[in-house]
This record gives sequence, structure tokens and C-alpha cells, in this order.
Amino acid sequence: MISKNQIQFIKSLQNKKERSDKQIFTAEGSRLILDLIKTAQNLVKHIYCTEAWFKDYETKLSQILGLVTIIHDDELKKIASLKTTEQVIGLFKFPELTPSQPDELKLSLYLDDLKDPGNMGTIFRLADWFGITHIFGGESCVDPFNNKSIQASMSSISRVTFQSLPFQQLKADFTQHKFVATGLLGVELKDVKQDDSSKIICIGNEAHGLSEEIAKLCDITVSISSKKSLGAESLNAAIASGILLQHFS
Repeated sequence: MISKNQIQFIKSLQNKKERSDKQIFTAEGSRLILDLIKTAQNLVKHIYCTEAWFKDYETKLSQILGLVTIIHDDELKKIASLKTTEQVIGLFKFPELTPSQPDELKLSLYLDDLKDPGNMGTIFRLADWFGITHIFGGESCVDPFNNKSIQASMSSISRVTFQSLPFQQLKADFTQHKFVATGLLGVELKDVKQDDSSKIICIGNEAHGLSEEIAKLCDITVSISSKKSLGAESLNAAIASGILLQHFS
């Protein structure tokens, strides 16, 4: 069973301010929950699941049985924010933010006004894949703890931290890093030679790209060639991030 107060609390976490104040986010769906339990068990706040799901995965819950509540299907529907959610919802604590040290950060990303939660989550997975522990972004970026961002990031949200700060502050703190702008009018990526410098790649808004103000403060602007394009005008922000990380990592 789940109480009305618990239902209200879980639903309140769909609001960014409430998530931030409580330092708790929700995750939905079996694969994501099991992945988070496996890789970030210390973040588990509570698991709400159906009896059928519990029976299927009881052995994997052995270390957190005291944090599991079995609920009915209709109760699950009341607390789910995604139409496709089945069987399980989890509450997880925000990962602790470890301040990044410039001399320890070889490669990172700065996200400028990124709005799509799917892109945000996918970029977290990319960072995780390439061993990047920190992502930076402006205050206007979509919340990485948005439910759709969490779904796209999978358990990478527990291993990659996001720090919101103005670009000028980042530039002042990371004076030894080379800042790489992305845009349609830049040096073709294939022509950019690798070097040993530490870098922060700046990714712009999905519709408008990187702001002119930030682009001017970067050391170089690079472009992903579109010479073979059949008509596509631009690349998805997450896809562009993946190509750039592959090149510079």
C-alpha cells in the first residue's frame, strides 16, 4: 500500500524546484531501476513496485528490502509520470557534486541553453562512455534530473555530475583549457589536429546553436562536415556531441 501523502510527495517531484529542494529524483521502468540499483545502490531512497515485479527480481533487491514497497497496478499509475511506465518506480538521492579541479579535467562539455531532455540524457550517456566525469551548463539548460532526461541517461546520471554556472565563470576557472565552439562556419573537424591540451567542448541550443557571445570567447570553432548530406540542415545536439567526443578523446 501507498499513502496519499506518499503519492503527493512522489508527484511533487515532477516539479524541478521540488526535486532540487528535496535532492531526490524519480526513475521509472524495470531496466533503468535495476541498472541504478546495481551501479548506485547508495542513492536508492525507495522503490515502489508491483508484486509480480518484486517476485521476478527479489534476489537483486536483497540488500535494500527495507526500502521496497509493493503496490497495486492502479496505485502505480497514480505516481507514474510516463505513460509507458510499468511495474516499478524508484526514488533516488541526487549524486553528491564533487567540485571539479581544472588540473584533473582533461576533457569536458559545456551545454549552452540545451532544451531537450532526451538530448541531455543522451549526452550524459556519451560522457559516461568516454570517461567524462563532469558536464557544465548554463542555468537555462533543461534539468538533467527531469524524468525524460533520466530515462535517456540510464544509470549514467549516477556517475556524471552536472554543474550549472555562467560560461564566463567557467572560462575564468579553467584558464589552461582550450575552449572549442561548435558551429556551421568553422574549421572542419577532420582538419583539427589532436594535441595534448585540455579541452571543453561547447554545444549550443538545438534550434539556435551556440550563442554568439560564447562562441566569441572560445579559442576555436569547429564544424562537422555536411558535404555528403542528402538534405539535412543540422545534426542533433547529442549526435554532434558524440562525434566531437570521439574525435577529441
